[in-house]
Amino acid sequence: TIKEFKECLAFAKAVRSQFTKTKQHAEPIDTILDVCGGHGALAALLLILTSAREAIVIDPANGNDQEGFGGVRDAWSLFLGDKQLSFCHEDLRTALPAELEKRLTVTKNGEHTKQSPQTILVV
Repeated sequence: TIKEFKECLAFAKAVRSQFTKTKQHAEPIDTILDVCGGHGALAALLLILTSAREAIVIDPANGNDQEGFGGVRDAWSLFLGDKQLSFCHEDLRTALPAELEKRLTVTKNGEHTKQSPQTILVV
């Protein structure tokens, strides 16, 4: 609804404003983990308004793209460009730690490198 969109936009702008104020001290956001993010509107807006390259919506709701999940991604694909919006329909107690671990220990060419925790935004 328009009301939900306005609420998401206000929150996304507040987050972006906070990171802009401290950008001399902070690394750019690279990954967004949207906990209980439903259909992903907040994650999509944060992708559009920040430097993040990917957002993962973690929501235990049992659904798939045919039931509406991914509708935001499809509707806003023009604005998202090559940024990735994906969905994880798992229990929060296991999914959030698993997604954080994936990003904090990334394997490239057989080497383990770490994404800086300061580049991960959890909302």
